[in-house]
Amino acid sequence: MSSLEIDGSPCAEGDIETKLGLPLSQPPLRAPVLAQHTLAYLFSAAPGERAAYFRAVLDTQDIEDFRVAVAAVPPLLKTPAPPELSDLAAVERIPALAASAGRIRKAGTEAELEKAVLLNTSILLKSLRIVPSPERAGQVDQVEQELQRRQASAFPLTLLVRGAFTPWGGPPATFEGTVGTFITERAKVGA
Repeated sequence: MSSLEIDGSPCAEGDIETKLGLPLSQPPLRAPVLAQHTLAYLFSAAPGERAAYFRAVLDTQDIEDFRVAVAAVPPLLKTPAPPELSDLAAVERIPALAASAGRIRKAGTEAELEKAVLLNTSILLKSLRIVPSPERAGQVDQVEQELQRRQASAFPLTLLVRGAFTPWGGPPATFEGTVGTFITERAKVGA
């Protein structure tokens, strides 16, 4: 006499499917095992029963369920549209920069992207007659310094920067009158 156990505990035939996930077929071939003595039954069974038996033997239902689930995913997926990609597309439209942008777009890994960005900024810095720093952070600083230098030569923005207010150093009694005069003069300038 045989007994059925799962993990050392006695169980019923129904536990095979519920606990182990192995589907049983209809009698006389309960277990999904393909053997020589089962062939006679398979040739005499109805096509639907035969297909169900082979599905159980090959366990293709899980694969079919997975295929159906995967086929349903594409409509749910959205192509990411970060602003950096639209900026890169704008750069690609500039003929002189298309090769640089193409290198960035072709990068498949983060390491390749880092390498492409480093190469592109190196090319930019060399075209400005600046010896590029070997690190990306250094190159970013170099580009920023060159941009500030060019802005300062075209339009000195530093002249428009407001400094800290000078603290009032006069006698407290004259403060209100001085502020009133300032407001009057400010209104004249505004007019």
